[in-house]
Amino acid sequence: MTNYYALWIPSYQEEVPTIQRDKLDEVILRDIPGSDTIRLKGEIDKASFNIHLCYQINKAEWNHLYFICTDRQQTDGFIFYALEMEDHETETDFVRSRLSENLPKSIYHYFKEFFHIHSLHATGEDSLLPVYHSKESIDWNNDQTRESVVTPIIKAYTDKFDGFYRQGRDNLQQCTTAICQNREVTKNIHNLRNLLHDGYKVKREMDYCRFILDKHSEVLDEELLARIEKAYQNFLTYYMDLDFWYHAYLDTINFSDSKASKKWGITGGLLGLLSIFITLFLEYKPSKPDTVREQLLKADSLIQVKQDNMSEKLERLTNSYRPDTIPHPVSDKNKKTKK
Repeated sequence: MTNYYALWIPSYQEEVPTIQRDKLDEVILRDIPGSDTIRLKGEIDKASFNIHLCYQINKAEWNHLYFICTDRQQTDGFIFYALEMEDHETETDFVRSRLSENLPKSIYHYFKEFFHIHSLHATGEDSLLPVYHSKESIDWNNDQTRESVVTPIIKAYTDKFDGFYRQGRDNLQQCTTAICQNREVTKNIHNLRNLLHDGYKVKREMDYCRFILDKHSEVLDEELLARIEKAYQNFLTYYMDLDFWYHAYLDTINFSDSKASKKWGITGGLLGLLSIFITLFLEYKPSKPDTVREQLLKADSLIQVKQDNMSEKLERLTNSYRPDTIPHPVSDKNKKTKK
């Protein structure tokens, strides 16, 4: 029995996958529930791209599998493999049984290390992407096949962008509210910095997502394209808002965490009012988008906000704000004394 797999090696430009390392360190699988300890070791042949995978269950003898590369000439990052296994082997061996159903994500992520350098994100950020499995040879010229392969990948990116947007939006609101109320100001500014760092890693992954969309959008469902576009724009809106407020607080607030400080109350109030206008502006969407590609580029361009422009707006607001203290009249006695 032959199993076929389509593996996407994340890419952001047209290129045939190339081998970055021909031998991988031993690892322990993490995503096969109900099993005991499973160790992997792998090598790849530079000429044929065939993969020799060794695995060990608990302390038993090492087993060997040979994944034969059937197509490595595609320029969209996809590479295709075939694995031959006997029926009786899948009935008695847990790893082979799983491989007859699909390639576990941990093994897929392990294989990507042969080809993929994590230049746009940290190691492990793309470990949730799915693998396409078939009992028949994969015809990459067939639109239905490409749709079946690419759709789960786009859905995985959509869920990731949505999840970061929803959770990040709530975290951003909590941090800015606490800062405006003069509660644990320094701590919450550091929290904003951490959110910005995490958001940046997700934003970098959007380059991969945009590339695969550009290559295969014609075979994808319109509803899915609308979902990924909305998730993409929502996340970029959140990321721009986060970037703005982190640098605004960092540049205009003196890190005083004293509850007696009037400056925090004044500045926080001004920033809170400005936040409403900024958020309303960022929520605006063009009523007639041209294409998914153009919409993604327009949304991405929002990140290029100049810092001096933001600082100028904050300075004008601060200068125009009147103090919240009422001047006390000078008594007649004080007037006479000054004379």
